[in-house]
Amino acid sequence: MRKNALNCNVMGKNEIKTFYKIIQVEIKQYIIKYSKNNSLVKELTKVIFNAFFDSKKPNYLNIKQSNKEIFLYNSLFDPYNEILYSYDTLKDIKYYCNNFPFQKENLRIRYLRYNIENYLNEMYILKNRLESFPKKLERLYKNCSKINNKKFKNFQLIFKDKFNKYDKIRGEHVHQYRYYDKDIKRLSLIENLTPDILEIIEINKNSNTIDGIEVKDIPYKYYLDEYNKIKNKWIKRINNDLKIIKILLNFYFKGLRIIITENNKLIYPFE
Repeated sequence: MRKNALNCNVMGKNEIKTFYKIIQVEIKQYIIKYSKNNSLVKELTKVIFNAFFDSKKPNYLNIKQSNKEIFLYNSLFDPYNEILYSYDTLKDIKYYCNNFPFQKENLRIRYLRYNIENYLNEMYILKNRLESFPKKLERLYKNCSKINNKKFKNFQLIFKDKFNKYDKIRGEHVHQYRYYDKDIKRLSLIENLTPDILEIIEINKNSNTIDGIEVKDIPYKYYLDEYNKIKNKWIKRINNDLKIIKILLNFYFKGLRIIITENNKLIYPFE
């Protein structure tokens, strides 16, 4: 008897990779099949060459794919890749936030703001991709006699509930943008007022230092201190989110794997 799709507590196994390996095993048989066809291999070599050098010649194989191949590439591999791409992008943004690559100091705020905006946007994209994948599978497996289609709906409800329990990534963008606005606007204010403050200091040169710090350096030092506090707060937030997302993705792919496989062997919708 197959395991119930609702019983998908993630232990220590990397279910993200396991799901991919199931797809990979199926795709591999077609790669082996095509590799035995010499004329096809020659055509493939030309296609790769054309794609590599951005040639105007065809950059795709002119072959008729089976229903299984189309399902594998379009309905499993592509959605899986899109989800993992969003996850990897979020990890990249953490790195970008932590590394300021420019010499112009006035770009610090804009660079941080740009990365935070991309982070929030990519979180939204990931959420939508996670929601759309099982819905698509539910439609494709609608007439499959080997799978109870209700399991997809049950899984979607359970995953949505599990996703929403994590306050930090539940998609409450109003609150996220409030945090963002409060921090970035304050930094932008400091950044914009600093030249005026420096001008006032230049006019009134009665005091050169305060607590051993050059008076003219105080606005910039405060600006940097506050910038680093806000930057580090967001990096910490992203780190925490990434840990949670990894747990959720393992739960997610295990749930889908249990539904669409039998002993880790893929069940096709038209079987």
